[in-house]
Amino acid sequence: NLTMYDQFYRQEDYKSALEPWRMLYRIYPKSTKNIYLHGCKMFEAKFNQATSWTEKNFYIDSIMNVYDKRIKHFGEKGFVRGRQGVDYIKFKMVNENWTDDQLKEIFKKGYGYLDEAVKEEGDKTETPVLVVYMQTTSRLFKLGEFPKEKVLENYELASGILDKYIAASPNDTKSIDSKKIVNDIFEVSGAADCEALIKLYEPKFNQLETSIDALKKVLRMLDKQECTDSELFAKASEKLYALEPSAEAAFNMGRLFMKRNDITKGK
Repeated sequence: NLTMYDQFYRQEDYKSALEPWRMLYRIYPKSTKNIYLHGCKMFEAKFNQATSWTEKNFYIDSIMNVYDKRIKHFGEKGFVRGRQGVDYIKFKMVNENWTDDQLKEIFKKGYGYLDEAVKEEGDKTETPVLVVYMQTTSRLFKLGEFPKEKVLENYELASGILDKYIAASPNDTKSIDSKKIVNDIFEVSGAADCEALIKLYEPKFNQLETSIDALKKVLRMLDKQECTDSELFAKASEKLYALEPSAEAAFNMGRLFMKRNDITKGK
């Protein structure tokens, strides 16, 4: 059976491969991890060919079952949950006609997989998992399922892991691109208001104040949220001007001093 299914699989004749595959999957679930990798690939092909959502949902459920059974027999729970969560959201989002209530259920279930992955894998969480984790968090906030604090907490977690990847491999475009996407998701999430940004960046200001890029990012976000009256904006502007006295930094400083009615300094 193994030889027969493997031959069909290699020829991408998934129709013929599925029956012997099912037998192995049922009777010899510990024989090889390939059963699970191939199973997901074949069901994804079936999902793409399916024309109705009833059928497509059947193949999504089949893929989820394959992931669950893989964890049962081969472990690697955090890693597999990450892949499972990314696939679940990816396949479900092919349908653009879900109602808000259906979306809530989809994102809650997907988030369950992703959250488990991030908790298990920690600093080893794969970058696509972190991106989808942040997207899902933002969607659940917009759907009224998460408070603003949850978005901040998850942003901190995801961007912190990505920062470590970038520090270890500064030229890794995958991590750099993922960090940019995670930042963008956070910025447009609606959770990054003035109060939230101060709460997020104030406690770690001494880490930020040595980096021109970090200071620029904080100032840009504060400016976007009309948070230029804050003490944080003042501190960040002064630090940036000290590190890089550019026209932009000088403009911020001038604006700041005028706001403080400090005419002497502003001249």
